[in-house]
Amino acid sequence: METIIPTNCEAKMVVKLKDGRWEVIAFIAEHNHALIHKSSLNKYLRSHQGIPAEEKYFVKNVQNTNLTSRRRMDIMSEFYGSELLVPYTTKSITNYCATLTVEETRDGDMTEVINHFVEQKEKDSDFYFRLECDEEDRVKNIFWVDGPARRAYAEAYHDYVSFDNTYLTNK
Repeated sequence: METIIPTNCEAKMVVKLKDGRWEVIAFIAEHNHALIHKSSLNKYLRSHQGIPAEEKYFVKNVQNTNLTSRRRMDIMSEFYGSELLVPYTTKSITNYCATLTVEETRDGDMTEVINHFVEQKEKDSDFYFRLECDEEDRVKNIFWVDGPARRAYAEAYHDYVSFDNTYLTNK
């Protein structure tokens, strides 16, 4: 493995927006290190990372096919002719798929939970649930109990039950 040695390169370009147009106000072209000459390595540069929009569309469309990120990369490698020519990494696909999953489930999960609880309440009048939300209206805590469990606790404990949800957390 190659060791990365900082060079404190001062090459840079500074731009500023003036009157609706971008103007270069400083430019230093000289580098004190060798530049990358293999285009297949550009995908590892932060400035070149990311999946093109039309390929994001493809990745999104195959989201529900249960293909792994590795398999999706294999497909893109076929399109490009080689994995070396794909302008992003398998990790980029994994990260993008993770953002899709978060977007898809952001509102749906809690809606399903609440709908399920409402259905249970209709079937069992002793079913009880309570949600506690934070200041941004995100669910912090959920508590639920069905009628048979409430009756069993009432028979066994009469007044109250306390749950220690920190049990064994500091093991």
